[in-house]
Amino acid sequence: MEPSPFTANKNLPPQPENTAIAEQAFSYCLTDLANQLLELQPELEDIEKSGHELIQRHNLVGMPFNKAQTVFFAGIAQRLLLLRRSDTPDNASQYQAEMCFIDDAVTMLEVSSLEDSNDETERAREIYDRYTDRDLTERVKAFIDGDFFDPVKHNLPPDHQEIPYDLHVLDIGFDIDHPAWDFYDFDDAEKRRLADQAQRFDSETQKFASLCPAWAEPVGDKYILAINNPLALKMLADPASDEAMVVLHEFAHAQTCEFNLDLIGGTVEERAADVIAGTEHYPDIERFMDVDLYIVTGHSLTALIRKFAGHKDPDNFWAATAEKFGLQQTLELGLATTGTFIEANNNPTQTRIHNHIGGLDGIIRRAYYKNCQDPARKMEMDKRMMPHTQWLANLIVVEPNIYEAYKQYYGDEGMHFMLDLLAERALEQIARGV
Repeated sequence: MEPSPFTANKNLPPQPENTAIAEQAFSYCLTDLANQLLELQPELEDIEKSGHELIQRHNLVGMPFNKAQTVFFAGIAQRLLLLRRSDTPDNASQYQAEMCFIDDAVTMLEVSSLEDSNDETERAREIYDRYTDRDLTERVKAFIDGDFFDPVKHNLPPDHQEIPYDLHVLDIGFDIDHPAWDFYDFDDAEKRRLADQAQRFDSETQKFASLCPAWAEPVGDKYILAINNPLALKMLADPASDEAMVVLHEFAHAQTCEFNLDLIGGTVEERAADVIAGTEHYPDIERFMDVDLYIVTGHSLTALIRKFAGHKDPDNFWAATAEKFGLQQTLELGLATTGTFIEANNNPTQTRIHNHIGGLDGIIRRAYYKNCQDPARKMEMDKRMMPHTQWLANLIVVEPNIYEAYKQYYGDEGMHFMLDLLAERALEQIARGV
């Protein structure tokens, strides 16, 4: 097993004199959080001690511990406590794998709490400015200043104040072999020029701009809404195109940024952007939250997203999530993502975490089998499965080819556990002629 970045590079001896302020901050915030999360109260002191151990072990002298960070750090500390209480020997592979996960989770949270320096912000702005097509940016700005973003604005709270952003239409395209070129009309020379520009941009920014047509990114005190050249031209030519809806989705990102703590919460933020923009760019995440997760928990994460979207309140959103779903499930919801994201990001730490918890499917599998141990919970879960079983049975009978494509799509994303359970029940129902 590959060691975590902490184990490999940061295995410093405990330095309590340097971490005392961070330990005090965590203790204070944890005690405050326990007033809302009742599951903390019986083992508050033990979780606090585990948290202090992790603070010293990772030398977290700069962790601010706002409420959202405290939710995740408390979940990690609780995970360490549960591991220590288990009967797994500390030299066993399962123990080592769980410790690696704990270290990786702390690293993700620590990196997510860092702020860019002024120099890094200025450099980012300079690169964006250098690649910006001024004329095309002005044309797109004139277009979107009309009513293009109204669907997003209508789904935000009445008192929402628009988060400032700068629009940059970049003189870049996709990677030369990207299938997205099939949806655009460019001659070979221009396609090659824009692809080369995208590669240069990626090498300067360490991004993957050559793989996506638009994105929203915080830079300093503003968001940058970036659109590549092909998408901008398509958007101006056909505002109702599926490609143009990407820009609506990315604008929603900029206005619902409270769900994302940089490397944590990305899956929730993608669902929030789809909900607020009225788009369906991530049907896999939608299915995970609105079908699979609802079946095993009885709670709607999408409903929580709608409640908090646009209120710029990450602290209360993640605390409310932990209140509904529990600390361990919330920790995994913040860290887990789809197979497509893992492949695209190519982040070793995220990949290890994904593999250890089994992605989104792993969350569902653990919750399902836990419910099966309690007859009352299993009965309620079975009731929630019934309408989805009926829908799937109808699909299998009426549109078998669509069912096969549906199953293939979610299987490719690593989301087959609940679908397989529902399909098994649906086939039994069909066989009985129900």
